[in-house]
Order: sequence, then C-alpha cells, then structure tokens
Amino acid sequence: SHIRDDIYVSLEYLSEYENVESWRLFWLRLKVRQDMELELHEIWYNFQAMREQHYGDYLNFLNPFLPQHNENGRRDLFSLLIPRYMQYTTQYEFSLQYWEVLLNKRWTELMQKSQRAMFRHAHGKVPIPSYFEYLVKNNHYFPAIDGNCYQTGAIFSKSLEYILQDDKPISYFTLSSQQEQLLGIQSKITLVDCIEILNSIASKPDELDKERITALYQYILSNRFEKAEIESVIKMNPNFQLLAMNNTFQTCQSLQYFDLYKFAEKSDSPNFIFLELNRNESLDFCELFSINVISIEDLQVVYDAIEITAETKFQSEWFLKLPYIAIISASKKGNNYEEEYSRIK
Repeated sequence: SHIRDDIYVSLEYLSEYENVESWRLFWLRLKVRQDMELELHEIWYNFQAMREQHYGDYLNFLNPFLPQHNENGRRDLFSLLIPRYMQYTTQYEFSLQYWEVLLNKRWTELMQKSQRAMFRHAHGKVPIPSYFEYLVKNNHYFPAIDGNCYQTGAIFSKSLEYILQDDKPISYFTLSSQQEQLLGIQSKITLVDCIEILNSIASKPDELDKERITALYQYILSNRFEKAEIESVIKMNPNFQLLAMNNTFQTCQSLQYFDLYKFAEKSDSPNFIFLELNRNESLDFCELFSINVISIEDLQVVYDAIEITAETKFQSEWFLKLPYIAIISASKKGNNYEEEYSRIK
C-alpha cells in the first residue's frame, strides 16, 4: 500500500529513547521523508488556468495589489510558492513543530522564494504577495500561546504579551520585524484595542494588575493618539471607566488628578485617578482623557467677607475644595480618606 510522505512517528510511542534511531531507519526504508521541503513552482499561469486549478481565491486576494492592465491581454502569474504540509498546521501540536522549522531553518529560503512571486502583464511585471502569504493570512495555520491556531492577521506580536495577556491571540513564537511584516502579524495595538482592554480589565476587578494598567497608559502616550480620536472612541463605549485611587473603576467625568504627587499617591479616594506615571506623563494623560487637574492654587478659598452673601460663598467654596483638603489631611495623619472627609465636613 502507498505510504504518504506526511506521516510521522511520535516519541510518545517509544518505550525507550534508544529506539529512535532504529525507528528512523525503518521509516526511511519505507520512503517516509524526515524533513520538510518548500516547493516553488516556477510555472507561468494565465488567470484562466489558475482558476481552473482552484486558485481563484488567491487571485481575488491579489486584486488590490495588481496594477492597471488590459483585461483582454495576456496576464500571467509565476513563482507560485506552496510549502509542503502547510494544510496540516491547523493541528496545534503539528503547527508548533512545523513553524519551528520554517522560522528558524528555512526562513531565508522562504524569503528568497517569496520575492520571486510576480505578476506579468503587457507593460511589464510587478511583485505581488506570494501564495504562501495568502495561505497564512486566510487560514488558521499559525499558533498562538492560547493553544489555538489563527489567521496571522488576528495574531499579535509576542512583544505585546504583557499588555494584551489573554484579551487577544498572542504569537507563540518571538518573531523578527521582517517575519511579522511578511506574515501579517500585528505589531501595534489600535486605540480601539486599548479601550477594549481597559474595559476588560475593569470587568475583572478581582484580577487587578496595576502595573499592566500603567504599561497600557504608557503605550497610549507613546503612540501619540489624538484627543479627538480618544473622545470619539469613548463615545462609542458609554460604560468606559478608569481606575481610581481606591481600586474602584469610575467614569472619566467623575475623576480628577491631584497635581500634588506626594499626597495624591497616598490617597484612597474614589474621586481621583490612579496614575503611576511621572508628572509630565500624568498631565498629558489627563489632557487626552479630559481628566480635570487640581493644583495647589485651586485649594485657595476666595470670597469677600464684606459681602452679605460671603458666608454662603465661603461654604460653597469650602465644599468644592473639601475632597482635596481631605486628601492632604488624611495623608498627614495616616487616616482613611473617607473617614477624614467625614470628619472635617
């Protein structure tokens, strides 16, 4: 009977490791291959022949990359890159072994052959994404750390693992920027992703990780998202909340930042945002998310004692300043914020 060349022997079936070599020789005698090959068909196909050989989906994938050309003229595709065994990488364990070889032993060859994928038309030829790129971007062939395989465009770079954790699929492998670019692995997080992750964190208060929140805030600042863009995304997320100093989540409108760092960092008030950033970063973050910033000047109670309504104005000003004064007082005395607020109220 025919022995397929994609059959392998697992070490799990061997009673003793010393048996590996004898089994390897056994399978080689049966013509079972022991290495993966990359096949590159150096054949020119016209579009009609490609469709007849079931490559129609690949041709549709190429449409955005093709230049203007005469529809009635001769159009050819050459250098069709088809790595062997790729159809089996939907199986997670096999996928790990397959990509280990492809990324670390055959990557240079893969790059060289991918660069030979061309589209030829009446006015010349242009490079196009290879059939390999089409396969990995449209099939669940690439492994993530969650134990599943995905299309590469749905997977994020391993460098983002700490920020994303289990909120997005993360690449099982640490890849170079060249590899991420060719495969279409996402190396950046969009603002929408950032807001979704913050919402996810807020939905699991029992798993609070302040360092992860700080890392996400720093990522938002480093990518220089526009304030208008942030406001637009938040409008689409009416339940969006940020972490307050007492480890509860509050809306942006109800939060403030106390620009007296040594007192603010010790506060356990629900009125003030948690920010473990330097002062400039904190002020930039508050500007982006429209968080009101309170400075020492804002603690001054201004009123005219001669006016008839002076007492009423004083009381009004006092109650406005009370949360900030309570923070300073509680910090000085080592008291709980809520208790100190009630005491001086």
